[in-house]
Amino acid sequence: MTISWAETTRLAEQCAGGRCEYCRMHQALQGATFHVEHIRPRVDGGSDDLDNLAWACPGCNLKKSKRQTIVDADTGAPVPLFHPRLQNWSEHFSWNGYILIGLTPVGRSLIVAFDLNSERRQMIRRAEEKFGLFPPPDANDPRTSRGACPLVPVARIPACKPAFGRVAGPERARRKLGRYLRKRQARDNVRCALLAFLASSLGLLPLPER
Repeated sequence: MTISWAETTRLAEQCAGGRCEYCRMHQALQGATFHVEHIRPRVDGGSDDLDNLAWACPGCNLKKSKRQTIVDADTGAPVPLFHPRLQNWSEHFSWNGYILIGLTPVGRSLIVAFDLNSERRQMIRRAEEKFGLFPPPDANDPRTSRGACPLVPVARIPACKPAFGRVAGPERARRKLGRYLRKRQARDNVRCALLAFLASSLGLLPLPER
């Protein structure tokens, strides 16, 4: 059985818990859209199956591009790029405050190649901390930061059956629109709070009186 790309995207996001699977940034405070990233690029024979997909922020997605290997920051030797589906994040990375530490050549090389300790990223982590999003709750817990996606493989997802008494027609559309608008409003409120926090940190608030 095959499913739509939209459903595949939803499953990839759910699998990642709304976080970039490379830098662990949460998408809730970001204005930019996160992406489904092919771990092994399609041009190299990568598939659209969940075991070849990762949820990535725009920065990590652009940095990775089509690469599958990167250079070890210490030895200069090529090492495989971190694989979110096959490798455990906490075995390769750890947090020291707002700084991401590489525990292995794979971790060290990714941090340098993706510039994961830039001032901007550290500022984002400080902002996430204000909203209880940092550090990631499972970041250093080997029991939960496993690489394998806990969701059912795409090929085994059964066809959905209509629920009994399901609301149909205009009423269903109205309810769906209402849920979307409430979710959008909550997300916008969080982003406004983030902007206010960043502006205050940079000394831009309060605004001077004319």
